[in-house]
Amino acid sequence: MTSLCSIPDDLLFEILINLTAHEIENVFSYVNICFRDKIQNSNELWRRLCQITGKLASKIDDGRQYRDHYHSIPCVPVDFRTVGEALTSFSARTNPFTITMLPGVHFHETIDVCIHSSILPFIPEHERYYESDVVGGQVYLNKQIVHVSIQAAFPNKVTAMVRYAKGNTLSESPCINLYTLENDAALRDRGLFHLEVKNISLYHYAEGNNIWVGNTVVRVDGSNTLLTLKSCSLQSESGRGVVATRGARLWMNESTVHDCAATGIYVSDRKTSSLIQRCDVICCGFGTRRQEIGSTDMKPLPLVPPGHSGIYVEGTIGVVIDDSLLAGNSLTGLSVVRGGVTALKNCKIMENGAIPVGLEEPADALFLGLQEDDRDAIRGNLNDLGGNILGQAVPNPKALDIARNFIRSSRCNKISTS
Repeated sequence: MTSLCSIPDDLLFEILINLTAHEIENVFSYVNICFRDKIQNSNELWRRLCQITGKLASKIDDGRQYRDHYHSIPCVPVDFRTVGEALTSFSARTNPFTITMLPGVHFHETIDVCIHSSILPFIPEHERYYESDVVGGQVYLNKQIVHVSIQAAFPNKVTAMVRYAKGNTLSESPCINLYTLENDAALRDRGLFHLEVKNISLYHYAEGNNIWVGNTVVRVDGSNTLLTLKSCSLQSESGRGVVATRGARLWMNESTVHDCAATGIYVSDRKTSSLIQRCDVICCGFGTRRQEIGSTDMKPLPLVPPGHSGIYVEGTIGVVIDDSLLAGNSLTGLSVVRGGVTALKNCKIMENGAIPVGLEEPADALFLGLQEDDRDAIRGNLNDLGGNILGQAVPNPKALDIARNFIRSSRCNKISTS
Protein backbone atom coordinates (compact mmCIF):
# COMPACT_ATOMS: atom_id res chain seq x y z
CA MET A 1 0.00 0.00 0.00
CA THR A 2 1.34 3.41 -0.97
CA SER A 3 1.94 5.87 1.86
CA LEU A 4 0.51 9.38 1.59
CA CYS A 5 3.99 10.75 2.12
CA SER A 6 5.20 8.98 -1.00
CA ILE A 7 2.77 10.79 -3.34
CA PRO A 8 4.75 12.74 -5.97
CA ASP A 9 4.71 16.49 -5.52
CA ASP A 10 2.97 17.24 -8.81
CA LEU A 11 0.12 14.84 -8.00
CA LEU A 12 -0.11 16.17 -4.44
CA PHE A 13 -0.44 19.72 -5.72
CA GLU A 14 -3.20 18.69 -8.13
CA ILE A 15 -5.12 17.40 -5.11
CA LEU A 16 -4.42 20.39 -2.88
CA ILE A 17 -5.46 23.09 -5.34
CA ASN A 18 -9.03 21.86 -4.90
CA LEU A 19 -8.90 22.92 -1.25
CA THR A 20 -8.90 26.37 0.31
CA ALA A 21 -5.82 27.83 1.98
CA HIS A 22 -7.51 27.41 5.35
CA GLU A 23 -8.17 23.72 4.67
CA ILE A 24 -4.61 23.16 3.47
CA GLU A 25 -2.82 24.88 6.35
CA ASN A 26 -5.14 24.28 9.28
CA VAL A 27 -6.63 20.89 8.49
CA PHE A 28 -4.74 18.87 5.90
CA SER A 29 -1.19 19.71 7.00
CA TYR A 30 -1.94 18.81 10.63
CA VAL A 31 -3.62 15.55 9.73
CA ASN A 32 -0.61 14.67 7.61
CA ILE A 33 2.40 15.91 9.56
CA CYS A 34 4.88 14.84 6.90
CA PHE A 35 3.27 17.30 4.47
CA ARG A 36 3.48 20.36 6.71
CA ASP A 37 6.89 21.65 5.68
CA LYS A 38 6.38 20.63 2.07
CA ILE A 39 3.13 22.60 1.89
CA GLN A 40 4.44 25.72 3.59
CA ASN A 41 7.66 25.86 1.59
CA SER A 42 6.28 24.96 -1.83
CA ASN A 43 6.41 28.09 -3.98
CA GLU A 44 4.82 26.24 -6.89
CA LEU A 45 1.74 25.21 -4.89
CA TRP A 46 1.08 28.73 -3.68
CA ARG A 47 1.71 30.13 -7.14
CA ARG A 48 -1.03 27.84 -8.47
CA LEU A 49 -3.37 28.92 -5.66
CA CYS A 50 -2.68 32.58 -6.47
CA GLN A 51 -3.39 31.86 -10.12
CA ILE A 52 -6.81 30.24 -9.64
CA THR A 53 -7.97 33.00 -7.27
CA GLY A 54 -6.93 35.87 -9.55
CA LYS A 55 -4.19 37.17 -7.27
CA LEU A 56 -1.40 37.13 -9.83
CA ALA A 57 -2.77 40.31 -11.40
CA SER A 58 -1.11 42.20 -8.55
CA LYS A 59 2.64 42.63 -8.76
CA ILE A 60 4.74 40.47 -6.47
CA ASP A 61 7.75 42.12 -4.88
CA ASP A 62 11.12 40.65 -5.77
CA GLY A 63 12.06 37.90 -3.37
CA ARG A 64 8.59 37.57 -1.89
CA GLN A 65 7.18 34.09 -1.53
CA TYR A 66 3.88 33.20 -3.20
CA ARG A 67 2.49 32.01 0.12
CA ASP A 68 2.95 35.48 1.61
CA HIS A 69 1.47 37.03 -1.51
CA TYR A 70 -1.56 34.75 -1.29
CA HIS A 71 -2.33 35.71 2.29
CA SER A 72 -1.91 39.44 1.59
CA ILE A 73 -4.78 39.46 -0.96
CA PRO A 74 -8.08 37.97 0.25
CA CYS A 75 -10.34 36.35 -2.33
CA VAL A 76 -14.14 36.34 -2.05
CA PRO A 77 -15.70 33.84 -1.49
CA VAL A 78 -12.67 31.52 -1.09
CA ASP A 79 -10.86 33.20 1.82
CA PHE A 80 -13.82 35.23 3.10
CA ARG A 81 -17.51 34.78 2.44
CA THR A 82 -18.16 38.47 1.64
CA VAL A 83 -16.21 41.63 0.84
CA GLY A 84 -17.35 43.06 4.17
CA GLU A 85 -15.69 40.19 6.00
CA ALA A 86 -12.55 40.57 3.89
CA LEU A 87 -12.29 44.25 4.84
CA THR A 88 -11.98 43.27 8.50
CA SER A 89 -8.44 42.06 7.74
CA PHE A 90 -7.44 45.52 6.50
CA SER A 91 -5.27 47.76 8.64
CA ALA A 92 -2.93 50.70 8.06
CA ARG A 93 -0.06 48.19 7.96
CA THR A 94 -1.56 46.45 4.90
CA ASN A 95 -1.79 49.61 2.76
CA PRO A 96 -2.27 49.22 -0.20
CA PHE A 97 -4.86 46.47 0.16
CA THR A 98 -6.48 44.41 -2.62
CA ILE A 99 -9.52 42.11 -2.61
CA THR A 100 -10.37 39.86 -5.55
CA MET A 101 -13.85 38.52 -6.36
CA LEU A 102 -14.37 35.30 -8.28
CA PRO A 103 -16.82 35.25 -11.22
CA GLY A 104 -20.47 34.75 -10.35
CA VAL A 105 -23.26 36.55 -8.53
CA HIS A 106 -22.55 37.65 -4.96
CA PHE A 107 -26.02 37.99 -3.43
CA HIS A 108 -27.07 40.54 -0.78
CA GLU A 109 -23.57 41.99 -0.68
CA THR A 110 -23.23 45.37 1.02
CA ILE A 111 -19.78 46.98 1.02
CA ASP A 112 -19.98 49.46 3.91
CA VAL A 113 -16.78 51.44 4.61
CA CYS A 114 -16.90 54.01 7.41
CA ILE A 115 -13.69 56.07 7.49
CA HIS A 116 -12.24 57.09 10.86
CA SER A 117 -9.38 59.53 11.35
CA SER A 118 -7.40 56.83 13.18
CA ILE A 119 -6.70 54.89 9.95
CA LEU A 120 -5.69 57.92 7.84
CA PRO A 121 -2.21 59.49 7.79
CA PHE A 122 -1.64 63.00 9.15
CA ILE A 123 -1.01 65.64 6.49
CA PRO A 124 0.56 69.06 7.21
CA GLU A 125 -1.53 72.05 6.20
CA HIS A 126 0.67 72.96 3.22
CA GLU A 127 0.09 69.48 1.73
CA ARG A 128 -3.70 69.41 2.04
CA TYR A 129 -5.88 68.34 -0.86
CA TYR A 130 -8.23 70.59 -2.78
CA GLU A 131 -11.35 69.80 -4.74
CA SER A 132 -9.58 70.24 -8.08
CA ASP A 133 -7.04 67.50 -7.38
CA VAL A 134 -9.20 64.69 -8.66
CA VAL A 135 -9.94 66.55 -11.89
CA GLY A 136 -6.28 67.03 -12.66
CA GLY A 137 -5.32 63.57 -11.48
CA GLN A 138 -2.76 65.03 -9.07
CA VAL A 139 -4.28 63.17 -6.15
CA TYR A 140 -2.55 59.98 -7.27
CA LEU A 141 0.87 61.58 -6.90
CA ASN A 142 0.52 62.16 -3.19
CA LYS A 143 1.64 59.24 -1.04
CA GLN A 144 -0.60 60.19 1.88
CA ILE A 145 -3.42 57.93 0.72
CA VAL A 146 -4.89 54.76 2.14
CA HIS A 147 -5.70 52.65 -0.89
CA VAL A 148 -8.12 49.70 -1.05
CA SER A 149 -8.94 47.96 -4.33
CA ILE A 150 -11.85 45.59 -4.99
CA GLN A 151 -11.57 43.93 -8.37
CA ALA A 152 -12.78 41.01 -10.43
CA ALA A 153 -10.38 38.09 -10.32
CA PHE A 154 -10.56 37.47 -14.08
CA PRO A 155 -11.79 40.70 -15.75
CA ASN A 156 -10.97 39.50 -19.28
CA LYS A 157 -13.12 36.38 -18.98
CA VAL A 158 -16.23 36.52 -16.80
CA THR A 159 -17.12 39.41 -14.54
CA ALA A 160 -18.25 39.33 -10.94
CA MET A 161 -21.66 40.76 -10.03
CA VAL A 162 -22.60 42.23 -6.66
CA ARG A 163 -26.36 41.94 -6.26
CA TYR A 164 -28.13 43.77 -3.44
CA ALA A 165 -31.89 43.19 -3.49
CA LYS A 166 -33.99 43.54 -0.36
CA GLY A 167 -37.72 42.91 -0.66
CA ASN A 168 -40.56 43.41 1.81
CA THR A 169 -38.47 45.64 4.06
CA LEU A 170 -37.83 49.35 4.44
CA SER A 171 -34.11 48.78 4.85
CA GLU A 172 -32.32 50.93 2.25
CA SER A 173 -28.59 50.41 1.79
CA PRO A 174 -26.29 51.02 -1.17
CA CYS A 175 -24.20 48.26 -2.71
CA ILE A 176 -21.15 50.41 -1.91
CA ASN A 177 -21.25 52.98 0.90
CA LEU A 178 -18.01 54.94 1.47
CA TYR A 179 -18.40 57.72 4.04
CA THR A 180 -16.97 59.66 6.98
CA LEU A 181 -18.63 60.68 10.22
CA GLU A 182 -19.60 64.35 10.53
CA ASN A 183 -18.49 64.58 14.18
CA ASP A 184 -14.93 63.30 13.53
CA ALA A 185 -13.13 66.66 13.78
CA ALA A 186 -9.66 65.12 13.36
CA LEU A 187 -10.42 64.25 9.73
CA ARG A 188 -9.53 67.78 8.62
CA ASP A 189 -5.85 67.03 9.31
CA ARG A 190 -5.85 63.63 7.61
CA GLY A 191 -5.28 62.21 4.14
CA LEU A 192 -7.61 60.42 1.78
CA PHE A 193 -9.14 56.98 1.80
CA HIS A 194 -9.17 55.77 -1.80
CA LEU A 195 -11.57 52.92 -2.61
CA GLU A 196 -11.08 51.56 -6.12
CA VAL A 197 -13.65 49.22 -7.69
CA LYS A 198 -12.67 47.56 -10.98
CA ASN A 199 -14.53 45.32 -13.43
CA ILE A 200 -17.51 44.71 -11.15
CA SER A 201 -21.21 44.72 -12.12
CA LEU A 202 -23.41 46.25 -9.42
CA TYR A 203 -27.15 45.57 -9.31
CA HIS A 204 -29.31 47.20 -6.65
CA TYR A 205 -32.90 47.18 -5.46
CA ALA A 206 -34.20 48.46 -2.13
CA GLU A 207 -37.76 49.38 -1.24
CA GLY A 208 -38.35 52.99 -0.24
CA ASN A 209 -37.51 56.33 -1.85
CA ASN A 210 -34.56 57.76 0.09
CA ILE A 211 -32.50 58.36 -3.05
CA TRP A 212 -30.14 60.80 -1.25
CA VAL A 213 -28.62 58.27 1.15
CA GLY A 214 -29.82 54.68 1.09
CA ASN A 215 -31.58 53.98 -2.18
CA THR A 216 -28.62 54.16 -4.54
CA VAL A 217 -26.10 51.73 -5.98
CA VAL A 218 -23.06 53.69 -4.81
CA ARG A 219 -22.72 56.45 -2.21
CA VAL A 220 -19.51 58.38 -1.48
CA ASP A 221 -19.77 61.03 1.23
CA GLY A 222 -17.18 63.15 3.05
CA SER A 223 -14.13 65.23 2.16
CA ASN A 224 -11.62 62.48 3.02
CA THR A 225 -13.06 60.00 0.53
CA LEU A 226 -12.06 59.18 -3.03
CA LEU A 227 -13.99 56.54 -4.98
CA THR A 228 -12.82 55.19 -8.33
CA LEU A 229 -15.16 53.14 -10.51
CA LYS A 230 -13.30 51.63 -13.46
CA SER A 231 -14.93 49.38 -16.07
CA CYS A 232 -18.00 48.89 -13.87
CA SER A 233 -21.69 48.55 -14.65
CA LEU A 234 -24.30 50.04 -12.28
CA GLN A 235 -28.07 49.55 -12.20
CA SER A 236 -30.70 50.33 -9.58
CA GLU A 237 -34.33 49.39 -10.16
CA SER A 238 -35.37 51.51 -7.18
CA GLY A 239 -33.07 54.56 -6.86
CA ARG A 240 -30.02 56.43 -8.09
CA GLY A 241 -26.84 55.09 -9.61
CA VAL A 242 -24.17 57.18 -7.84
CA VAL A 243 -24.47 59.83 -5.10
CA ALA A 244 -21.43 62.00 -4.24
CA THR A 245 -21.84 64.58 -1.44
CA ARG A 246 -20.09 66.58 1.32
CA GLY A 247 -16.81 67.19 -0.43
CA ALA A 248 -16.29 63.64 -1.70
CA ARG A 249 -14.20 62.87 -4.78
CA LEU A 250 -15.52 60.61 -7.51
CA TRP A 251 -13.67 59.33 -10.55
CA MET A 252 -15.53 57.16 -13.06
CA ASN A 253 -13.70 55.68 -16.02
CA GLU A 254 -15.05 53.46 -18.82
CA SER A 255 -18.16 52.62 -16.79
CA THR A 256 -21.89 52.44 -17.50
CA VAL A 257 -24.79 53.66 -15.38
CA HIS A 258 -28.02 52.35 -16.87
CA ASP A 259 -31.71 51.73 -16.14
CA CYS A 260 -31.74 53.45 -12.74
CA ALA A 261 -35.13 54.45 -11.35
CA ALA A 262 -33.86 57.93 -10.42
CA THR A 263 -30.84 60.05 -11.40
CA GLY A 264 -27.90 58.20 -12.90
CA ILE A 265 -25.18 60.31 -11.21
CA TYR A 266 -25.91 62.95 -8.54
CA VAL A 267 -23.07 65.30 -7.45
CA SER A 268 -23.81 67.90 -4.80
CA ASP A 269 -22.36 70.18 -2.09
CA ARG A 270 -19.45 72.59 -2.08
CA LYS A 271 -16.01 71.07 -2.73
CA THR A 272 -17.46 67.81 -4.02
CA SER A 273 -15.65 66.97 -7.26
CA SER A 274 -16.17 64.43 -9.99
CA LEU A 275 -14.29 63.35 -13.11
CA ILE A 276 -16.37 61.22 -15.49
CA GLN A 277 -14.37 59.88 -18.42
CA ARG A 278 -15.52 57.64 -21.28
CA CYS A 279 -18.73 56.64 -19.50
CA ASP A 280 -22.30 55.98 -20.60
CA VAL A 281 -25.28 57.25 -18.58
CA ILE A 282 -28.32 55.85 -20.32
CA CYS A 283 -32.02 55.08 -19.76
CA CYS A 284 -32.19 56.50 -16.23
CA GLY A 285 -34.93 58.36 -14.37
CA PHE A 286 -38.09 56.48 -15.31
CA GLY A 287 -39.09 55.66 -11.74
CA THR A 288 -39.46 52.40 -9.86
CA ARG A 289 -40.21 49.73 -12.44
CA ARG A 290 -41.09 46.82 -10.18
CA GLN A 291 -44.84 46.42 -9.90
CA GLU A 292 -44.93 43.50 -7.46
CA ILE A 293 -43.75 45.53 -4.45
CA GLY A 294 -45.09 44.32 -1.14
CA SER A 295 -46.24 46.35 1.83
CA THR A 296 -45.39 46.88 5.50
CA ASP A 297 -48.03 47.35 8.20
CA MET A 298 -50.70 47.34 5.50
CA LYS A 299 -49.33 50.59 4.06
CA PRO A 300 -48.02 50.81 0.49
CA LEU A 301 -44.28 51.27 0.27
CA PRO A 302 -43.08 54.58 -1.24
CA LEU A 303 -42.05 54.55 -4.89
CA VAL A 304 -39.63 56.72 -6.84
CA PRO A 305 -41.63 58.64 -9.48
CA PRO A 306 -40.32 59.16 -13.04
CA GLY A 307 -38.74 62.39 -14.31
CA HIS A 308 -35.03 62.38 -13.46
CA SER A 309 -31.86 63.43 -15.28
CA GLY A 310 -28.94 61.34 -16.41
CA ILE A 311 -26.46 63.50 -14.43
CA TYR A 312 -27.53 66.11 -11.87
CA VAL A 313 -24.96 68.65 -10.59
CA GLU A 314 -25.99 70.85 -7.67
CA GLY A 315 -23.94 73.51 -5.88
CA THR A 316 -20.45 72.33 -6.82
CA ILE A 317 -17.97 73.67 -9.36
CA GLY A 318 -15.64 70.67 -9.65
CA VAL A 319 -17.37 68.43 -12.22
CA VAL A 320 -15.79 67.41 -15.53
CA ILE A 321 -17.54 65.09 -18.00
CA ASP A 322 -15.25 63.92 -20.77
CA ASP A 323 -15.94 61.79 -23.86
CA SER A 324 -19.17 60.37 -22.45
CA LEU A 325 -22.67 59.50 -23.70
CA LEU A 326 -25.80 60.80 -21.93
CA ALA A 327 -28.76 59.37 -23.78
CA GLY A 328 -32.28 57.99 -23.37
CA ASN A 329 -32.85 59.46 -19.91
CA SER A 330 -36.30 60.45 -18.66
CA LEU A 331 -35.79 64.22 -18.23
CA THR A 332 -32.51 65.83 -19.27
CA GLY A 333 -29.17 64.34 -20.13
CA LEU A 334 -27.50 66.82 -17.76
CA SER A 335 -28.91 69.30 -15.23
CA VAL A 336 -26.73 71.94 -13.55
CA VAL A 337 -28.42 73.93 -10.77
CA ARG A 338 -27.87 76.11 -7.67
CA GLY A 339 -24.52 77.53 -8.61
CA GLY A 340 -23.10 74.31 -10.00
CA VAL A 341 -20.53 74.44 -12.79
CA THR A 342 -19.80 71.58 -15.17
CA ALA A 343 -17.19 71.26 -17.92
CA LEU A 344 -18.22 69.11 -20.87
CA LYS A 345 -15.65 67.81 -23.34
CA ASN A 346 -16.42 65.76 -26.45
CA CYS A 347 -19.68 64.40 -25.07
CA LYS A 348 -22.83 63.20 -26.83
CA ILE A 349 -26.15 64.19 -25.24
CA MET A 350 -29.12 62.99 -27.25
CA GLU A 351 -32.54 61.35 -27.29
CA ASN A 352 -33.42 62.36 -23.73
CA GLY A 353 -37.04 62.86 -22.73
CA ALA A 354 -37.04 66.65 -22.38
CA ILE A 355 -34.07 68.90 -23.15
CA PRO A 356 -30.48 67.79 -23.52
CA VAL A 357 -28.96 70.20 -20.95
CA GLY A 358 -30.88 71.95 -18.19
CA LEU A 359 -29.38 75.09 -16.66
CA GLU A 360 -31.15 76.74 -13.75
CA GLU A 361 -32.62 80.12 -14.71
CA PRO A 362 -34.27 81.36 -11.47
CA ALA A 363 -37.07 83.86 -11.91
CA ASP A 364 -38.55 84.09 -8.42
CA ALA A 365 -38.65 87.14 -6.17
CA LEU A 366 -35.39 86.28 -4.44
CA PHE A 367 -33.52 86.09 -7.74
CA LEU A 368 -35.06 89.30 -9.10
CA GLY A 369 -34.14 91.13 -5.92
CA LEU A 370 -30.42 90.33 -6.23
CA GLN A 371 -27.85 92.65 -7.69
CA GLU A 372 -26.80 91.81 -11.24
CA ASP A 373 -23.35 90.66 -10.12
CA ASP A 374 -24.89 88.24 -7.60
CA ARG A 375 -27.37 86.54 -9.89
CA ASP A 376 -24.84 84.28 -11.54
CA ALA A 377 -24.02 82.81 -8.15
CA ILE A 378 -27.19 80.71 -8.18
CA ARG A 379 -27.35 79.93 -11.90
CA GLY A 380 -26.18 76.70 -13.41
CA ASN A 381 -23.18 77.10 -15.70
CA LEU A 382 -21.38 75.16 -18.42
CA ASN A 383 -17.78 75.59 -19.50
CA ASP A 384 -15.96 74.41 -22.59
CA LEU A 385 -18.90 72.55 -24.05
CA GLY A 386 -18.04 70.41 -27.06
CA GLY A 387 -19.16 67.29 -28.80
CA ASN A 388 -22.66 66.55 -30.04
CA ILE A 389 -26.05 67.58 -28.65
CA LEU A 390 -29.08 65.99 -30.32
CA GLY A 391 -27.09 65.26 -33.42
CA GLN A 392 -25.83 68.81 -33.90
CA ALA A 393 -22.15 69.59 -33.47
CA VAL A 394 -21.52 72.18 -30.75
CA PRO A 395 -18.41 74.37 -31.13
CA ASN A 396 -16.63 75.44 -27.97
CA PRO A 397 -16.53 79.27 -28.33
CA LYS A 398 -20.31 79.77 -28.13
CA ALA A 399 -21.10 76.73 -26.07
CA LEU A 400 -22.98 78.47 -23.26
CA ASP A 401 -25.22 80.42 -25.63
CA ILE A 402 -26.02 77.32 -27.65
CA ALA A 403 -26.90 75.35 -24.55
CA ARG A 404 -29.22 78.09 -23.32
CA ASN A 405 -30.87 78.32 -26.71
CA PHE A 406 -31.63 74.63 -26.49
CA ILE A 407 -33.22 75.17 -23.12
CA ARG A 408 -35.39 78.06 -24.25
CA SER A 409 -36.45 76.40 -27.47
CA SER A 410 -39.64 74.38 -27.42
CA ARG A 411 -38.46 72.55 -30.50
CA CYS A 412 -35.19 71.16 -29.08
CA ASN A 413 -36.52 67.64 -28.55
CA LYS A 414 -37.74 67.49 -32.15
CA ILE A 415 -34.33 68.01 -33.73
CA SER A 416 -33.16 65.11 -35.85
CA THR A 417 -30.59 62.85 -34.22
CA SER A 418 -29.29 61.41 -37.45
